[in-house]
This record gives sequence, structure tokens and C-alpha cells, in this order.
Amino acid sequence: MMKKIFLAVALTAASLAPSWAQKHQVRTQTRVVVERNKESSPVRVNLYAGCELSNVQLFLHGLKVTSERELFSPTVGVDVRIPINNSNFFVSPGLSYNRKGIRFSTMVPGEGVASVRTPIHFISGNILGGFKVGNKGFSLIGAYGLYAGYAASGKAIIKHSSGSGHVMEEEIDLYKPIKNIDLGDFMGGAAPKVKSQSPLNRFDLGFRASLGFEFANHYTLTLTSDRGLINQSNDETIRLFHRSMAVTVGYTF
Repeated sequence: MMKKIFLAVALTAASLAPSWAQKHQVRTQTRVVVERNKESSPVRVNLYAGCELSNVQLFLHGLKVTSERELFSPTVGVDVRIPINNSNFFVSPGLSYNRKGIRFSTMVPGEGVASVRTPIHFISGNILGGFKVGNKGFSLIGAYGLYAGYAASGKAIIKHSSGSGHVMEEEIDLYKPIKNIDLGDFMGGAAPKVKSQSPLNRFDLGFRASLGFEFANHYTLTLTSDRGLINQSNDETIRLFHRSMAVTVGYTF
């Protein structure tokens, strides 16, 4: 009787063994494929920080004006690299803090030298398309696309230096409405119109390009350039476009 029971158990185990082995093999192969895909083209997140040199392209009454010195500022941000079809190409949305503006000095008749600095604090989002070539030890990464920025705050800091050595500092909020009187109405005999508007627009849009290196599959060194497309000035006689160049270091997860 016991021999018959052992024989039945042995036959049952023998019949189930191929099925179990086949399922185990499929699960193992599936796990290997998934792990290979994750290893070859994962979604990567890059945190970075660095310094930025900003300037503006300025047209005053149609004449191009360039500031003497760039404004030196910090920048921080995060980018996400999403691979396209397990290839060397990716789409990269991102978010960053940038401080842009202009810095120059000018001679004011009767007052002396006036130095002007305009730090403007931007929160920017971008969507870029890019490529990555190389290996885990060393890779070249490039990207190009659009950014959109919002100026959270900004001011013009003006320092007047007279010949006697006296220095007077003045600050102007670049996004606070200022009342302007249209003097042209006086010429026609009509009551003057009072216009209330801020010196600059808060929204910016432009091209962003970056080129950098990734070391040991984690550490990055990147050069990024922004070129604004939207006129930032609300003055009809002035056209102003932001320009900047940043060098950043980062870590990729």
C-alpha cells in the first residue's frame, strides 16, 4: 500500500516538474530583460548648481547698446532625462532659479558717475531635446530647446557718486507700476493721460542650449546658454532681451 502511495506522489511530481521549470524560466528571463532595460536606459534626474553671467541686448531708440560688464549670479536647478525608445536621445523637462540682469556705469551731467545694477530673480521651466554618447565612465551630453521664465522680483540699484566723494544709493522696483504723464496731449490742448505700468514685463521666453560631460555615470559639468526672444521693456522706445551663460556642476541619480 505504501509503495503505491509513494509511486503516485512520484508520478504527480514528475508531471508538475516540467511546468514549474518552464514558468520559473519565463520569470527569470522576464526579470533579466527588465533589469537590462533599466540598466541601459533609465530615467535620470540631475541636480545642479553653479554660477551665471548675464547681460542684455538693448536697443535704445533703435540703437544697439551693450553693457560694460556682465552680472555675476548663482543658479540652481533640476533636470529629468527621459530616454526615447531605449536610444541615445532623450527629452528633458526641468526647473531652475536664475538671476539675470545688466550692470553698467554712466556719466550723469551735473551729478557725477552713476553705476546701475539690475538683479532680476527668475523661476524658469524648460523642455529640451538632447543626446548622450559615451559609456558609464565618460559621456558627452547635449540638449537644445525652449525655456519660459517668470520674474518673481527685480530692482534697479543705482549709485550716484559725485566728485566730492559723496555716494547716494537709490532702488527702483522694476515690476511696480509707475505713473507716467503723456506730454503729447499738452500739445493738442487735451487733458494729459496718466499711464500706469511697470518698467519691465515679468514673463520671458527663449532658446536654451547646453553641452556638458558626465563622469562615472553620476557627476556632471555643463555649459548652458539662454537667449531671450521676448522684449522685456514696457517702454516703446526701448527693446530689451536677456542673454546669459552658466557653468554648473551636478549629480545624476
